[in-house]
Amino acid sequence: MKPLCFLPLQSGIAVLLCIMLSVQSLSAATKADSLLQVLDKAIQQEKQYTDTKEQRISNLKTALEKTGSSNEKFTIYKKIFDEYEAYICDSAFLYSQLSLQLAQETNNTYWLNEGLFQIASILTISGMYPESIEKLSSIDKSTLTNHQVRNYYTNYYHAYTEWAEYAEYDYSAKYKKLGRIYQDSLLAVLEPNTFEYTIEYAWRYIETAEYEKARQLLFSYLPKVEQNTRQYSIITSITGILYWYLNDIEKHKEYLSLSALSDIKAGIKENTSLRSLSNVLFGEKDLKRASDYINKSMSDANFYNARLRSIQISKSYPLIAGTYELEREQQQNKLELMLTIISILTLLLVIT
Repeated sequence: MKPLCFLPLQSGIAVLLCIMLSVQSLSAATKADSLLQVLDKAIQQEKQYTDTKEQRISNLKTALEKTGSSNEKFTIYKKIFDEYEAYICDSAFLYSQLSLQLAQETNNTYWLNEGLFQIASILTISGMYPESIEKLSSIDKSTLTNHQVRNYYTNYYHAYTEWAEYAEYDYSAKYKKLGRIYQDSLLAVLEPNTFEYTIEYAWRYIETAEYEKARQLLFSYLPKVEQNTRQYSIITSITGILYWYLNDIEKHKEYLSLSALSDIKAGIKENTSLRSLSNVLFGEKDLKRASDYINKSMSDANFYNARLRSIQISKSYPLIAGTYELEREQQQNKLELMLTIISILTLLLVIT
């Protein structure tokens, strides 16, 4: 019996089956391809992950209503802030202010500094860099614990580094230099074998093109990080960026997919990996996924409600979404043409 593809053309069904079998035999799925399929499914099931996060927040708010202890209140404020920090920007800012207010009412310097760090972090994420620096400048460094010193340098470093990306003229170089100074100070006080040490030194190694050092550092710590957490999202995102510099696009996609998958399952809306993945897939002409992912990124940014994130995504959104729509229209036109031709051929076959 001859293979299906060599049978006489009897109908459009035979043609479609032939095409499907041919496509399947052309290539085997890579690990990155498999992860993209898992990611697609996770996006469809996102509501259940979001519901889980909302339930955690609801439980914390219930506990907050029941307590009269200032210590317990501050602890719960911090936990709610942590839940909201990468989920809903406005809510995170609200609870950082409540922490600061409680610190002022109780005259607790440690809590005061913690509240200021939380506010500065949200202001940086929102693109309000001068305001973030102003909050950090109000902190008396002599009152900081060792842990808070690390937070102090981290917040300054992130504020100036992100500011440099959006500043114009000579100000960009100025802010980048200031960011590097605070990064140096941060690296000097980080403890080895910690998550912060790993990601900050990995960034420095990537910036200085010491890629093997970055790879060894990241992979030595990665097994210690729990999956579907913000830490896992961050470390896999950095690993994906490292592979971009190593010109290994398959590994780049693989680790960006792991990061994006972790973001979804952890209920994280302040994310970058899915947007980066969309750009890569657009370059590879996987327009359907690229469009789906950039739409999801825009939806997340709007939900998170930090204007800066929406602005960042809007730079690539029109090109990716527009190109996909054009491609879809062209494919529809081709399909209609093919169906017309098949109909004519079928009619001629019947007449014959």
